[in-house]
Order: sequence, then C-alpha cells, then structure tokens
Amino acid sequence: MEQGLLPNTRKMMKGCAIKECFYTVEGETYFCQTIKPADKEPSHVFVFFHGYSSTCDVYVEAMCDIALTGALVVMFDLPSHGRSDGLLGYISSWWDWVERVWQVLDTIVPDVKTNYPSAKKIYGGGVSLGGGLTACLALQRPDFFDGVILIAPMLAISENVKPPKAVQDVFRTLFGPMQLSWPVTPSKDLNHFTFRDLEHCQKFKKANPFGMKGLKPRLATAYAFGFVFPEWMEEHMAELSTPFLVIHGTADKVTDPEMSKRLYEVAASTDKEIKLYDDAWHDELLNCTPGVAEYIEVAWQPEQASCTERCLKDMSMWMAVRSPGSSQIMVSNVRADRL
Repeated sequence: MEQGLLPNTRKMMKGCAIKECFYTVEGETYFCQTIKPADKEPSHVFVFFHGYSSTCDVYVEAMCDIALTGALVVMFDLPSHGRSDGLLGYISSWWDWVERVWQVLDTIVPDVKTNYPSAKKIYGGGVSLGGGLTACLALQRPDFFDGVILIAPMLAISENVKPPKAVQDVFRTLFGPMQLSWPVTPSKDLNHFTFRDLEHCQKFKKANPFGMKGLKPRLATAYAFGFVFPEWMEEHMAELSTPFLVIHGTADKVTDPEMSKRLYEVAASTDKEIKLYDDAWHDELLNCTPGVAEYIEVAWQPEQASCTERCLKDMSMWMAVRSPGSSQIMVSNVRADRL
C-alpha cells in the first residue's frame, strides 16, 4: 500500500521515493515508512513521530515537503497505534511504552546510518503526543538526536479538555495506577478542539481509519498523559540540552502553548528557538494540506493553509541551516511545483 491515507498522495510525492516495511522488535511488529528525495542522496535524517490515535500515513503528504529539501524522513506507527502491534490507543505505562519506542529506534536508526552515509545529522520531531515523546527522548539521551523539533507538543494537557478537578482527583488515586484498558476516561472530546471550524474537526476525525472511533481514551493512557509524563516533564524540562525548535499555535486548545513557552525559557540548551503562530489551532500546524482537504472534502481558509505551509517551511529551514549539503528550498515553491 503506497497511497497512504490521502487519495492524491502519489501526485504529492512527485520528486520523492517512499518505502514501506514492517520491523519486528522484541516480538512486536511495527509499520515503518521512509521518504527521500528521488534524485539525490539525503543530507540529513528526520525521524517523525505522529500524535495520539493517529498514524504516519496521515503525514506522508507533509513529510514529502520535508524530504524535498534534502531529508530522509523516517516514520513508524507508534506502539498501539496504526498498523503497529498493541491494543489501539492503550498505553499501560508511560515508561514501558517509551522503552518500546527506544527499541524501535535502536533497530531502525543504525540501518539508516549504514544505508545512507550521506546523511550526517539525525533530527527527531513530532506533533502533539509525538512532540512530547520527542522531548522525553531528548531528555533521556541528549546526544541521540542532533536536534529536535516539537510541534504543538503534549507537555501538558490543556485545561480545556480536562474534567473537573474533583473528577481528576478520584481518577488519579483510584483508577490511574491500575493500568486499566477500559475506554471510559471522563474527558471532553479532543476532536472538537483540533481545527477552528467544527466541520473540519468532525470530518478529519471520521476519515482516520486508525482513530478511536468515538471511544474515550483508555484509563491507563489518560493517566500517563494527564499525570505521569507531565509531572516528570515539569521536573526535568530545565535539563533539556539538545538543540530544539518548538512551534505552537496560540489558539491551541488541546496542548498548552504556555508550556512550550516555559520549556523555551527554562531549557538548558544554548541552541533553542520558539515560533508562536497567532490564532493557529492544534491540527492546523501540519494538516491543512491540499491532500487532506480533498480527502475530507473541505476547503481550508487561507489562514489555515498558510499556517501549515509556514510550519513546514520553518521545520525545513531549521534543519537545513544545521545540515551542510541540504537544499534550502522554500516549501511554498516546492508545493507550487507539484500542484
């Protein structure tokens, strides 16, 4: 299957080569995709992590833009997501789940280094849950990536989607530590807060074949997202020394832009940058592409489309200036050539 989630992925892949495969790591199977420039060797690697209840298929179109500026993009469906093994959306323990991610990285990245010696630098990045995961990985092993890009990172869950505090307290003490897989977490529907237009939220949610299909987050997963990781991140964020770029929309109601600001302010890294996009909503940073619009049958507002184009450009340029030999092509020009 080389079409990805979107119907016009092949058209949007002009100039790129994509490979799909499955890796078996510690008895579990993971779906992986790589995207590279078709006519030259990549100058750097970008390992991209998708968000909660998503899949790397959703980002093939956007990652083609990144690849066309010289990157070899590596994506895999996270444990318990997409076509990778595990009960859908179930994270029994944050730290066990992160260790499984490390096992995949320690399998894939050495292969990449061997097969693409031209790619001297390796960057990591992710959106939402994937952004929080990337920050966690960089804190655990500061030298694994040469730099990381955090896009609307889940460093803490926004108050907009949390239940009342009394419910949180009961959940935290009674249900959270039990690692229950029941999809009954008392939270607001995240999908109502992803785009500025509710119709876009509903259609995008419905189009995802690997989403939770109306089920609430599983209890253990919500405990990991709501308490375990954010509390650890708050304690350790000042230790982040890996070079990083953090991008967040000021209108994000799913993950908190104030936490991205705090990370930027306190992190130990001497190479750090933050970009805040006025009025941008959570999924508008990477998903307002022509292919997504065609697939879910909507028309993006100009502000939404320009937000995604700007995000892709900022990501590419940040890596390009740190990767000798990369092509600093303007993302908007790349996209125009392929439409």
